[in-house]
Amino acid sequence: NAGQSAISVRGTVKNIAQPELDLAVVADIALDEIDRLAQIEQNLTGRAHFDGAVAGRLAEITASGRLDCPKGTAWKLAFAELGVNARYAENQLALSDLTVALWDGRASGAAQLSFADGFGYAADLTLENVNVAHVNSILDSPLDLAGPVSGSVKVQAKSVDFPDLDL
Repeated sequence: NAGQSAISVRGTVKNIAQPELDLAVVADIALDEIDRLAQIEQNLTGRAHFDGAVAGRLAEITASGRLDCPKGTAWKLAFAELGVNARYAENQLALSDLTVALWDGRASGAAQLSFADGFGYAADLTLENVNVAHVNSILDSPLDLAGPVSGSVKVQAKSVDFPDLDL
């Protein structure tokens, strides 16, 4: 139990000097605790449920599972009904079967985040009635956008800076 979060771990740890993990993990996580304890300052809020596994040596750790969050925020994004399958390996986070209520609509699809050689991401999403006027809530300089949008969008960037975004 970590503050408001509860984590249940079952499995084995071999070779304590160079641990090798084979663990099943079920966690109910207060996202603000991750934000505070990891000192990432990304405005994480909400409660998430994770059901998955962690395996391998610490330097080569892999983790996979399902994450569900009824309501929360990350960075400047408010969201609801988040569900995603996630897999972390070799400084890459792969998100699949992603669904989320966002900006008066829904988004679904997949994404890849890289933490190797700096930060980068790519996403392939389907939007359903997403109100693009809300994009201005995450931008420092507003754009002239309005109305709901439906369709497919592919984005990639090597940072979270808007000028680095490739659509």
